[in-house]
Amino acid sequence: MHYCAAIHQRQQRLAEGAARLNDLLRTRAQVEIEEQNSSILHSLNERASIQLKIQKAVEGLSIIVISYYIFSLFKLGLESLGALGVDVQPHLAAVVLAPLGGLIIGLLAWRIWRVKRH
Repeated sequence: MHYCAAIHQRQQRLAEGAARLNDLLRTRAQVEIEEQNSSILHSLNERASIQLKIQKAVEGLSIIVISYYIFSLFKLGLESLGALGVDVQPHLAAVVLAPLGGLIIGLLAWRIWRVKRH
């Protein structure tokens, strides 16, 4: 009888030890998964930061390209007026067209900012 009780107690201790070992292994696996998730989130954060920097650079370059295009159109328009026989003084044209070009570029920049905000 004592032998059976001792075997039963030993089996209970072994079962409790196996349960504790199972809990420790599960905790270790969970910690490793959390570390992997943390590194993945850090990598995603870095990518998003880089993409934001690239997007800002592209927006700045697009404004520069659009402004170059607008001033080229103004120049072409003035040259065509000269070909039609209308005498346009260069400094007068610059005084009139520079604020107009600045206004158009400002409106484009404001529109890009508004679209980006929403």
